[in-house]
Order: sequence, then structure tokens, then C-alpha cells
Amino acid sequence: MTRRLFGIGVVSMLVVAAALPLAAQDWYASRLTANIPFEFAFAGKTMPAGAYEVWKDTASRAVLIRGVDHPSSAISGFRGDYLPAQNPTAETRLVFNRYGNRYFLHKVVNGPSLQEYTLPEVRAERELA
Repeated sequence: MTRRLFGIGVVSMLVVAAALPLAAQDWYASRLTANIPFEFAFAGKTMPAGAYEVWKDTASRAVLIRGVDHPSSAISGFRGDYLPAQNPTAETRLVFNRYGNRYFLHKVVNGPSLQEYTLPEVRAERELA
């Protein structure tokens, strides 16, 4: 019995270890780097201007933003499923909503895969809109 449980445990660990690179690859394959010249809001946080890495993961339906030259980071789910891009282009881009002098990250558009991910509005954005 003990030998059988040990075998099951070893096989389970191997399956998990084999799946980890696949999960990491999904995040890495969906990475983009952007230099954002203004302060903006994302996931209820104010992010300073600067360089950012943006990852999107369709499996967990999440977008992660991490500052390249500063310690700012945040994560948010995206609304619904990914949608076909309305204006298909070869470029990947970030789309912001602007209200006065405040910017809110609204969409991540992946041009080559013709997909766009709409982020939920935060309370401050709804109040300004």
C-alpha cells in the first residue's frame, strides 16, 4: 500500500512539473513591452509613467502589468472572453480611456492574433464617465 501511494505521488509530481513550462510559455508568448508617457489607472491602482511589461493569459483570463524600471505592478481579469479585434492590424497596442487629465487602461489588442481583451471599468472611471 505504501509503495503504491509513493508511486502515485511520484507520477503526480512529474505531471505537475511537465505542465509548469506550458503555463509559463502561455504567459511569455503573450508578453508585450510598452513605454507609457503618462500616469494611468489599472486594476484600481495608479501606475506612474514609464516602461511596462504586459502579459495576458487567456486560460486564467487575466492581464498582468509590471514596471520595467520601477516596482509598480497590478493584475486584473478581463471581461468576457477575448473578442475578435474590431480593426485588425499587425500591431499590438494598449487602448486607454481619457477623462480630463486621467487615463484608464481599457483594452489590450493583440494585432497578430486579431484578438482584443476588454478590462473592467473601475469605480473612479465610472464616476468620471
